[in-house]
Amino acid sequence: MAGRNSWIAHGPTMDDLLWFQPQHRSRDIYSSGEDVDSATRMRRADLFFWECMGDEQYATEEVMYFIRMMGFGLVAKVGHMEYDHHLLTALAERWRPETHSFNLSIGEVSITLQDVEVLLGLRVDGAPVTGIEAYPPDIDGRNKIDLFTLRLLEDPEACGCFRWGSAVLAYTYRALCDSARSGEKNSLMCGLLVQSWTWTRISKVRPRYRRGPKLPVDSPLAAKRARPLSRTTITSHSLVGYRDQLSFLTPSKFDWTPYAELLVGLPNGCREGENIWMSRTYLHYFYVMEGHYPDRVMRQFGRLQHVPQAPLDQPSTESLHRTKRSSYAVDWESVHNWHVCHWVQCWTGSLIAGFA
Repeated sequence: MAGRNSWIAHGPTMDDLLWFQPQHRSRDIYSSGEDVDSATRMRRADLFFWECMGDEQYATEEVMYFIRMMGFGLVAKVGHMEYDHHLLTALAERWRPETHSFNLSIGEVSITLQDVEVLLGLRVDGAPVTGIEAYPPDIDGRNKIDLFTLRLLEDPEACGCFRWGSAVLAYTYRALCDSARSGEKNSLMCGLLVQSWTWTRISKVRPRYRRGPKLPVDSPLAAKRARPLSRTTITSHSLVGYRDQLSFLTPSKFDWTPYAELLVGLPNGCREGENIWMSRTYLHYFYVMEGHYPDRVMRQFGRLQHVPQAPLDQPSTESLHRTKRSSYAVDWESVHNWHVCHWVQCWTGSLIAGFA
C-alpha cells in the first residue's frame, strides 16, 4: 500500500471542517482490501436523446422551436459525449461533501453556476425547479426517473422560466456527495457537466480530438469538448493514472479563468445569469437542496481568495443528504420554504451577500 501514498492525502489532520472523512471513499484506498481500483459506473439516460437529435426525422424545426422555448436550445447543441468513467471516479475521490469542492494539491476548486451556464447554456437564474412531488398512480418504476418533473414541461413557455442550470448543479452536487461515500459503485452525476468542466480547466487530463463535424453556430462551450476522442492521447482510461495526475497537479496546469476571453463570443444564453454567478445561496431540485459556495473558489472568478465563510454545519448537511424522494405527495417548495425565499431574494437582487 505504500505506493498509494502519492495519490490522495490520508485525510485531514483536523476534522472540524472535513467531518465526512470516516465515511469518505478515499480511506478505502489505504485501509481496505476491497477492489478500490475499479471505476464507478456512471448512469446516464441521455443516449437516446442524442440519437434523436442526430436524426432528421425527429430533430425537425418544429421540434427545435419547442426545445428552444423550453430553455434547452443551447444544451441540445452540445452533442453526445463519451464518458471517461475512470476520470470521473478519480474526481469523486477528491470531492468533499462538506464544502462542495474538489480538494486538489493546488487548493479547492469547484463547479459553479458560471460553469453550468457557460458550458451547457442552461439558465441559472429564474424560478427554482421545485414544487409537489406526485406520481401518476398507474406508473411503476419510480426509482428509474423523476416523473413528477414532467409536469413542468406541460407549458413550454413557462418551462423556459425555470432555472434548469441551477437544478442540474444541485443534482450533480448531491450525486458527487453520494459518489464520495465509501463503497458506492454507481453515480448519477451529470457527466456531461463534470467532464467538460474538467477538460476545460485541467490541461493534464485533457484529450486531443479527432476531426469531426463543424460545431453548431452559437453553441455553448461544452460543444467543443463533445467530439470524438483520440484514444492515443488520453491517460489510457486508467484510474490509477488519473489519481497520480491529480495528486501532482501544479497551478500552471489548472486554468482558473478559462472563460475570460471567450464570453464575448458565446451566445447570450451562456452569460445571462452573470449577476448571480458569485451568489452564496441554495440550489434546488424538488427534494434536493444544496449550498453553493463560490466564496471558497474566488480565483475561478479572477478574484483574490479571502477566508471563506463556514459552509453549512454538519447536522444541517447530513439532514439534507438524508432527504430522498418520497413515496407520497410532498410539496418541496413548502418544505424548503426558507431556502426558496433566500434564492428568490438573490435572484431579484435584494440579497447580494451570502447566507443570512
